[in-house]
Amino acid sequence: MEQVFTDRKGNKVIKPKSREVLNRISAYGIARQGNKILLVNPTWKKEFELPGGAVENEKITDGLKREFLEETGYTIEIISDSPINTRFTLFYADDIDTFFISKLLFFSVKVAGENESSLVNKKEINQSRWYDLEKLNENNTQINTLHLDVIMMMEK
Repeated sequence: MEQVFTDRKGNKVIKPKSREVLNRISAYGIARQGNKILLVNPTWKKEFELPGGAVENEKITDGLKREFLEETGYTIEIISDSPINTRFTLFYADDIDTFFISKLLFFSVKVAGENESSLVNKKEINQSRWYDLEKLNENNTQINTLHLDVIMMMEK
């Protein structure tokens, strides 16, 4: 039975039987200010998503803080060390030609301090934006559907 993975652009990729699958942990932060939520637009896709990404040989919360700063320019405080939501995906990292079973951990975070936009990795992020929560819905095609689902569940 063939396994279908999704790459970072949303394309479907069939894993060859001879290729191994590695485990990957990613952490994402849900930052709110009033009725707005912070989202980022990666350079490789049109959709916005929650700030975060792969944890690289570090504590999960340290990886989230690093990714959040690199993508938004904000330092954060993590409200709880326990994620508010966990998802699993079959992910193909096209940039490193690797197949993963990816565990996505979503944390509630608080922005701490001023924005340091000079720290944002412009090779990875086009922009970050505070989105009005009232304008988010299941039909919003500007936002990664998995991330939107997590946000919508949090709001219920």
